[in-house]
Amino acid sequence: MRATRPEVEETDQRILELLYQGLADATVARKLGLGHRTVQRRVQNLMVLLQVRGRVALGAKAQELGLLSASESPAWPVCAAPARNEGARVSDARRCLRDHG
Repeated sequence: MRATRPEVEETDQRILELLYQGLADATVARKLGLGHRTVQRRVQNLMVLLQVRGRVALGAKAQELGLLSASESPAWPVCAAPARNEGARVSDARRCLRDHG
C-alpha cells in the first residue's frame, strides 16, 4: 500500500528535484532565486513533513511518495558516507556536509 502523498508547495517540489539531481543547497538557492538559508530551512521543513531524519531518507521518501519527476536523473544523495562497518569516518561526513550543504 502506498502512503498518502502530502501536499508540497511548488518551490519545495523544485527543491526536492534539484537536490535529487545532486545539487548543493547553495546552487539550488541560486537557481531558484532564494537565499541559501531559506533552502536549508525548507529542506528541514520537508523532513518534518515527510517524517524523516536526514537527506538520504528525505530522497527515499520523496521517491516513494512520487514527489520526484520520473525524468530526473537519480543522483540522491550528493555524497553518502559508507556504513559504519565499511569504515566511515566523522571527518568524511563533515567534509560532505561542508561541500554539499
